[in-house]
Amino acid sequence: MITATPVRANEELGMSASLDTMIGAFPGYKYRGFFSRTKNKLKEHPLKYQIHDILKCKMPDLAVIDAGDKGYIITGKPLDMDKQASKVLGLDWNNVPHIRLVDESFSQVKKEEGIDNLIGKMPENTNK
Repeated sequence: MITATPVRANEELGMSASLDTMIGAFPGYKYRGFFSRTKNKLKEHPLKYQIHDILKCKMPDLAVIDAGDKGYIITGKPLDMDKQASKVLGLDWNNVPHIRLVDESFSQVKKEEGIDNLIGKMPENTNK
């Protein structure tokens, strides 16, 4: 999956780039209420948690961020590219709530998985 979006300041999030666009990619039927066709169940939670939860289901494989008005096109892994895009806007990514939450969460998963889960666990000795 590839996200392609412009980078821009956002009043609620601080900035908008590749990660927050995933809200639009998630099917409405997963989050709609009994009497509504919209994604109103998502709105029960703060936006940074909405973005985080959707990214736990599916993180884009590639981000293309248009910062052409600043002279840049930023391409690469979405989390890293959103961090770079925050710099283009003059922001510290640690002060952008959804980027910080996603970074902390995904960093913790990498630590918990360890090297065994990255390359596969060694088979048990079956010659007993």
